[in-house]
Amino acid sequence: MALNTDVGSSSADSMATLAEISAHLNNNYSEDAAFATWEDMTTAQQEDLCRQAALFFGYFPLRGAKAFTDPEQ
Repeated sequence: MALNTDVGSSSADSMATLAEISAHLNNNYSEDAAFATWEDMTTAQQEDLCRQAALFFGYFPLRGAKAFTDPEQ
């Protein structure tokens, strides 16, 4: 199932698209051996990893309060 990255969607399950994540990894970590592992994954495996990362960041403890006033944030 494709990632839902719609801002403000109650069913969004990732904070970035696969294209955005792949571009970021390619631009910043292309020399790292872990990048080859990412490229060897199937699309479904990459999507699952993105969903897990979004859950991690959703529960990551932050100082202060989260701001929910701007849906583009």
